[in-house]
Amino acid sequence: MNLDIFNRLNEKQDNKGNFIKNFIQELNDFLNKESNKDLEEYKVTVASEPNINGNFYLTFSNNNKFIKDEFVNVNDLPEGTQNHSILKYKNGKYTLDEEASKINIAEWQQIYEERANLLQQYKIDGVAYEVLAVEHLDCDPSVRLKNTVTGLDFSTKDFYKEEFFKLQEGMILQCKDGNYILPNK
Repeated sequence: MNLDIFNRLNEKQDNKGNFIKNFIQELNDFLNKESNKDLEEYKVTVASEPNINGNFYLTFSNNNKFIKDEFVNVNDLPEGTQNHSILKYKNGKYTLDEEASKINIAEWQQIYEERANLLQQYKIDGVAYEVLAVEHLDCDPSVRLKNTVTGLDFSTKDFYKEEFFKLQEGMILQCKDGNYILPNK
């Protein structure tokens, strides 16, 4: 963009100071900053499995500062991209950071394993669980149970929807083969 017309006008405006010159400088600075955004490199974290439309949920950051998030189609991402992959984004292109992805995926796998081990403590075969509370929310029903041996109480959604409507406070459930068994009535 040629802004010389403003410079010539500014030269003729001796009593107005450098208003136009300052405006041109600010405009140039702004345009340069905006055009250089494509040159910046972003760390992109894949934060989901692909949804039904084949889109991954991605988060963009720069120097550990959140920039934006968006859904991007799997076809627009490098081969091998999966949940928890780390990508680099520069000049409109994604590249897979294989080393960072390997570390991040391993860390998440460890978290999932620890979670599974923790959940196993909530379902001990042969132990009775008392129903402390039942929330029959249509979109998100849950039940609060108490392990009668350890006294540990926790919330769970580990029931079929039909079973939630059969649960009542004070009911005693048995755990068998990793499932909570409702008493026969």
